[in-house]
Amino acid sequence: MIVNNIDKYLKKVKYLEEAKKVIPKGSYYELNFKGTKKVVINKKGVYHLKALYGVKTEMLEYKVYTDEKGRFDFCYHVYKATSPDGEEALGFAGADRREFSAVHNAISTSSTRAEIRAILELIAFGDLSGIEFVYGDG
Repeated sequence: MIVNNIDKYLKKVKYLEEAKKVIPKGSYYELNFKGTKKVVINKKGVYHLKALYGVKTEMLEYKVYTDEKGRFDFCYHVYKATSPDGEEALGFAGADRREFSAVHNAISTSSTRAEIRAILELIAFGDLSGIEFVYGDG
């Protein structure tokens, strides 16, 4: 069982390295993040990987919270990413009113973050996305 998992993992690493050579230049970059070398994949790069791997995504849940005056306060999304062979990963993300002045911007960003996290968990071992790096949401 462990050998199968190791083989599966090594195959996944190999495919990801090959995918990085195929997706358009500028879709990802490497940087030193908190003392660790990280691969940062921008949103465009994540969606290229999604298409390349044939990943399907599905929003499982989202909720919008309001404060005591009924104003937008916080929202979160949960997405599931599924590979063609049935492997699955979940992505959770949120956004709040301190980050965005417009409610629709917070909701759409929360949704995008959750979908990207699910995709990256599935095919890129949870590598940091560009949107998480920019907003410090990782």
